[in-house]
Amino acid sequence: MATTNDSKAPLRQVKRVQFGILSPDEIRRMSVTEGGIRFPETMEGGRPKLGGLMDPRQGVIDRSSRCQTCAGNMTECPGHFGHIDLAKPVFHIGFITKTIKVLRCVCFYCSKLLVSPTNPKIKEVVMKSKGQPRKRLTYVYDLCKGKNICEGGEDMDIGKEGDEGKRGSGHGGCGHYQPSIRRQGLDLTAEWKHPNEDTQEKKITITAERVWEILKHITGEYIIFYFLSVYICIAGILSIVCTVHCFQMFKSIFKNI
Repeated sequence: MATTNDSKAPLRQVKRVQFGILSPDEIRRMSVTEGGIRFPETMEGGRPKLGGLMDPRQGVIDRSSRCQTCAGNMTECPGHFGHIDLAKPVFHIGFITKTIKVLRCVCFYCSKLLVSPTNPKIKEVVMKSKGQPRKRLTYVYDLCKGKNICEGGEDMDIGKEGDEGKRGSGHGGCGHYQPSIRRQGLDLTAEWKHPNEDTQEKKITITAERVWEILKHITGEYIIFYFLSVYICIAGILSIVCTVHCFQMFKSIFKNI
């Protein structure tokens, strides 16, 4: 097995590259700023402020300093990222379209899939999209987007005339009517044709906090089998932690500008 002069690590053939998104817990664990960035100030007493935007644990910004994380100088330190814990969840602009797709596939109230997993069409989707998670999400979305009610488990199913009162074999859904979800810029709205209660508003603005609550209650089995990944649903779509990078990490880019 070949080696290089720069490293003693053996070279291996790359079989696959997969890009993903760090979850909030992973960001906090990898961050060098324990407790997060808490102050907007960059300097204090002529030096980078600990807990500020130029936290010295993220790297060095001048030739005379040493990094408080790796003890490297400006040449040796690669830079390290910190994080900011946001006061409230916000939508991730890069995934807002996928957010809407997932919301249209699950119940607004109980987070169950709007189509029962025992549905023959769902089983067909799972088989024909094996190893193709993007296509699977598209197929599931096409099945769910027209559903306006969460299929109940032990609720009374009303079917054809004469079938009223027949027990359904659902998957534990709540039976609530579902809203139509629309996007206007960065705002999401939910509008009901059939309100579940007389006092319910017919149209509301969906906050990122509400979406976060819906997504985090999607069970693991649904995520694994019907959606792209639990990271994208929970970590990628909504940002509750913001990464902060030191200037040192970008010095190789800026030095030629």
